[in-house]
Amino acid sequence: MKNYVIVTDSGSDLSESERKALGIISLPLSATIDGDEKDDYSFSPNEFYKMMRAGAVTKTSAVNYQCFLERFRSISEGG
Repeated sequence: MKNYVIVTDSGSDLSESERKALGIISLPLSATIDGDEKDDYSFSPNEFYKMMRAGAVTKTSAVNYQCFLERFRSISEGG
């Protein structure tokens, strides 16, 4: 049993396969595109920049508080 858990956000530049191989948990950053909030697993960086070039109003922010809280509770309760 590990004494620690590594948690990062989706801006870490680690691929999904790297995160799985290393046992790293990744939480999604948030993006609002034309008023519609999504996590950044919903689209690739290329798609995001393509939307921006097409004139979409975009905003980014940190991991959603509720998502963070739920994940860390789950980790904590798991020992």
